[in-house]
Amino acid sequence: MKRDMAIIREILLLCEQARSGFDLSSGCVSQDERDSYAYHAQLLDDGGYIIANVKCTASGHAITVHIERMTWAGTELLESLRNESVFKETMKRLAKTAGAFSVSLIQSIAAEELRKLV
Repeated sequence: MKRDMAIIREILLLCEQARSGFDLSSGCVSQDERDSYAYHAQLLDDGGYIIANVKCTASGHAITVHIERMTWAGTELLESLRNESVFKETMKRLAKTAGAFSVSLIQSIAAEELRKLV
């Protein structure tokens, strides 16, 4: 599965709205969607952006995706991607490049886009 920054951003926005831990998988309409959100929550947890607990079946399908909270690093990432137009412009700029890109590059480009607004 490939990393999807729109899902990453959506999860971070949901974390910010939650007053306490929440089950991210409860709003999923299909197993594929639950698996995708679980994958991205696990990536965010691995990267230190959120604290999450993902439970899967033996075959790897997500059962629950519980998000405890967002970390400082997650808050910083969200701040760089919060503005919808900044996020879209950042993704457009990155789409023009070949290959993969890092989260630090995304934050750097988003910061450039934010500076244009100030």
